[in-house]
Amino acid sequence: MKNAILIVDDSRLNRETLADILKDKYNIIEAEDGRSGLEVLEKRKDDIVLVILDIVMPGMDGFAFMEEARTRESIRNIPIVVATTENDYQTEKKIQKMGCLGIIKKISNLSKKQHLIKQFLWEKQLILLLEDHFQIEKQLLLLKVVWMMNALKLEMI
Repeated sequence: MKNAILIVDDSRLNRETLADILKDKYNIIEAEDGRSGLEVLEKRKDDIVLVILDIVMPGMDGFAFMEEARTRESIRNIPIVVATTENDYQTEKKIQKMGCLGIIKKISNLSKKQHLIKQFLWEKQLILLLEDHFQIEKQLLLLKVVWMMNALKLEMI
């Protein structure tokens, strides 16, 4: 199963949202914490082309995951994108120092009206983005849209 994306997030809703959007073009593998994510990454290292990683998780958090992954020869070069609500300079700096491909800001607190407008625009953007082949820069944009959509789903609940 080549071209798999590993989503490591303790939120089932976040994992499902990302999986729903990416599953047509990529094989999706999910893990609910850092420790199980590392186990999956080690076992499926030849298939996984990207890790989408939450930072704040119980047990092994995203920082510990990255530290451990970067010490293992067999998986240290697999790209990691961090998805976080953390919005401070120190956290961003630490993430960048750990060699992440990029950071996706999770967005919350959107009104229903904003939600409807943005959902329409994001769906159009997603259609355009998903027509292209796998390119990291385009995928980062897609993932940002995904997190925005996820935040909007939470608002509607």
